[in-house]
Amino acid sequence: MSSTSIDTACRGCGLLCDDLTVNWSGQELLLCEKGCPTARSWFQTGLGTGSDNQKEEGTTADKIETVKRWLEEAGSALLCGLEGLTLQAESALVELAKKERTFLSAGTSPDKITSFQRYGGVSCTLGEVQQRADFILSAHVDLFSIWPRFKQRVLSPPGRFLSPDKPRSLVFLGDLKQLQDHSCYSEVIDVPTDQLEQAIILLRRFCKGQSQKVASRAEDEAGIALSKAVTQQLLRLSEQLLAADYPVLFHSDNPPIKPFLWAKLVSEINLRSRLHSITVSAGRAKGAASETILAMTGFPDHIAFRNNEVIHDADRFQASRLIEKQEVDLVLFAGDTLNPNWLQLFQKLPDSVRLVIIHSGITAIPQLAAPVIEIITQTPGIHDAGTVLRCDGVPLPLRTVVPSSLQTVSDIIRSLLD
Repeated sequence: MSSTSIDTACRGCGLLCDDLTVNWSGQELLLCEKGCPTARSWFQTGLGTGSDNQKEEGTTADKIETVKRWLEEAGSALLCGLEGLTLQAESALVELAKKERTFLSAGTSPDKITSFQRYGGVSCTLGEVQQRADFILSAHVDLFSIWPRFKQRVLSPPGRFLSPDKPRSLVFLGDLKQLQDHSCYSEVIDVPTDQLEQAIILLRRFCKGQSQKVASRAEDEAGIALSKAVTQQLLRLSEQLLAADYPVLFHSDNPPIKPFLWAKLVSEINLRSRLHSITVSAGRAKGAASETILAMTGFPDHIAFRNNEVIHDADRFQASRLIEKQEVDLVLFAGDTLNPNWLQLFQKLPDSVRLVIIHSGITAIPQLAAPVIEIITQTPGIHDAGTVLRCDGVPLPLRTVVPSSLQTVSDIIRSLLD
């Protein structure tokens, strides 16, 4: 017997499309109406993770009791992860870190934190992009391949506040090899990855009103010579950015250049005109745990709870540094999935450090030196309802598509808080 869920949100990518109709039978996806291939893959994978079979012997309740004991015995614990969870689960994890006086690190780049603190940011929603953005700059990220329904969900129908006499422009700046179909863009500025940083510096100088001759001195200083064609394209791009009524910059959350360069560009243009920016993440929707941490602690990430004090240090309290310097004796990871970076980090743990992994079971855990407790949870958006943040910071509700007797991350953390 099949079941159907309407107006369902997909966490397959950062767009979080919430207009899908899903029909399934058991663990088999039968229909994903309006869903792209990424959505169909995400739902099918999620349906297959609803089994109550735990990978280790012992019930979840037994494991929770052991984790409680480990937390009591820990002298220096680290709570990390928080990707792909509901806001409710993120809040519970911050409360747990406070209660147990642990380190808390969601993995935000220190450069990203520093650049935001120094230069701020000017963001907007995808709805504003659809209705108002007359100029879109995609910086070293292909919007149409990372977000398959970007054209359908954001670019069409044409915005109410856009002039019919002035079609929307989309410009790609970066390595042409990244693009699946360059015809999706009005213009492509092909810049090799190793020259991208220099191109951004030159673009910033043009936006400041410097002449081509003066601005080009930056090329000599860096020892990199951009082609005359690219230089002319960057000059024209600066003019378009400054002349646009509502320009928006899309850039990667994992760029090949220092994040503060994007922040500087946005900050400097906003001294003269206006430029909004949105960060693009590849893969499953990750949410924005730093927003929850900021709201609950006053700091975006990388903090330590000590008695009644919250200490923030973007470099010292990174999960990677704490583990590599062997400054923790217990690591508790909670998230939807483990990316390769987390797995590589956990492989560095010695057998003297205890490790707890709370996740949806999609990622296989390799053999590790550290003693491990693995707790499989419901998948947010498949079995677990709640609220998540879209890539533009807009909160969206998740529905329960398939019921599961597995516990949610929130359930488990609340048990640890008791």
